[in-house]
Amino acid sequence: MKKPSNPAAPFYYELSAFGESARFAEVDGMPPRVISRIPVRDGENPFKYGVPSLPKNSNLKFKQGRSGKNSKLKQWCLKGGSEGGPPAKSHATLQLKDGKGNSWVEWKLYNAQPLTRNASVFHEHKNDTEIDELELAYSFYTLSKK
Repeated sequence: MKKPSNPAAPFYYELSAFGESARFAEVDGMPPRVISRIPVRDGENPFKYGVPSLPKNSNLKFKQGRSGKNSKLKQWCLKGGSEGGPPAKSHATLQLKDGKGNSWVEWKLYNAQPLTRNASVFHEHKNDTEIDELELAYSFYTLSKK
């Protein structure tokens, strides 16, 4: 029996930085978590109220990606800063796109910095580079719906 071919994914994520972009099938870590804290006060009031705190960003984990052969994204991840420190921070854009390439949601990530520095997650092919998993930290983001 012939296996049915997998149709193209209806949505994908596109990470843009340094004037180029890379496509990813999955992104974990969006949106930030809002944690409720319950202040305890002395007295006879038996009720507890959850008070939301400031949102807490978690690192973004990109999975199953593809970029150009000599990708600046790859160079950014593998190249350390001065004296072998972490890579430089940069602004990046993350977009959720449909199968036709139309953008639905856009996040602008400020002070983004790759945490992945392992060359084994990048697999070179004839015309492109496959990225197994890429982890990115950021300070804050802005969101716009298209």
